[in-house]
Amino acid sequence: MGLHHYAPDREHVRRALGTFAAGVTIVTTFDDDSNAVGMTATAFTSVSFTPPSALICLSLSARTHNVIRTRGRFGVNLLATDGQELCDYCSAPGGDKVLPVMWLDTKSAWNAPCLNSAMVFFDCQVTEAIETGTHVIIIGSIKAIGLSAHRDSTGPLLHFRGNYRRLSPIEPGTSPDPLPIVFEDSLIMEAHQQ
Repeated sequence: MGLHHYAPDREHVRRALGTFAAGVTIVTTFDDDSNAVGMTATAFTSVSFTPPSALICLSLSARTHNVIRTRGRFGVNLLATDGQELCDYCSAPGGDKVLPVMWLDTKSAWNAPCLNSAMVFFDCQVTEAIETGTHVIIIGSIKAIGLSAHRDSTGPLLHFRGNYRRLSPIEPGTSPDPLPIVFEDSLIMEAHQQ
């Protein structure tokens, strides 16, 4: 069977990256008029536990990118499987997507807009921005976290090969034994013990 070899042109790069299943997020900030705005993004990951930080990757042409760079704050809202409508709203072409107040958690003192339907929310302050090609990597220091107690039984909204997906358990006995996971801290402790 094997893999076919392709040049890294735009079509094949998009196709290849689309095979990486990713959680769907809404990246939020406040615009110059203090409106809550959001955009759909799948390029999000943790950077460090100490200090707690995460990154997002945005197109340099996205208006939200300019607002985040100016304001210095952003939020990352991890969506549950019922977040498809919100995701579609924030990913539609056009101007900034102003978020209706009824979608926002207004009870807490967040520095970036928090969606009341989010499974998890990261309230971040920009610490670094690295431009590369058509995109910018924005690293943020996590200043606060919102965890939803009523969302524990709900799975995350995923994007894979251009479509929304949801997690489903692998039937017992159909997968190989799990790989051992070793955390960096464990490796450091083992090195000091030797």
